[in-house]
Amino acid sequence: MKSFKSNKRAVSTAISSIIMIGATIACMTAATVYCQCEINAYHSMLGENLCIERVKIAPTSIWAYVRNNGHGAITLQFVRVNGKAYNFTAGKVLLDEGGGKNVTIQGGFGSGAYLLEFVSARWKVFSVEAKCP
Repeated sequence: MKSFKSNKRAVSTAISSIIMIGATIACMTAATVYCQCEINAYHSMLGENLCIERVKIAPTSIWAYVRNNGHGAITLQFVRVNGKAYNFTAGKVLLDEGGGKNVTIQGGFGSGAYLLEFVSARWKVFSVEAKCP
């Protein structure tokens, strides 16, 4: 009578091959999803382009005309004036593709040079320098 030899391996070669194929498919799916999300994020960020056409500074407010030159809509969250954050008088400003709006910032502004930094919802910063006579 032949003696039965047992296989001392924990997993057979067929099962280990199936596990490796499944793990490879899962990793490649995760990598593909991650890359697609990153590409979409960078693609939409590249489309933002803001043109700040006119700026007028008064003692109590700053008035500016901004126009969206990029692809897609831009939402402006706030503006930094010489590093200090101010909200727009009308709240967040939504600019459609090709559209422009007058925006107003309330505050105490004197004479001198000002650095205006318009910050979008995607944290892209558009800067312009303006002088008050």
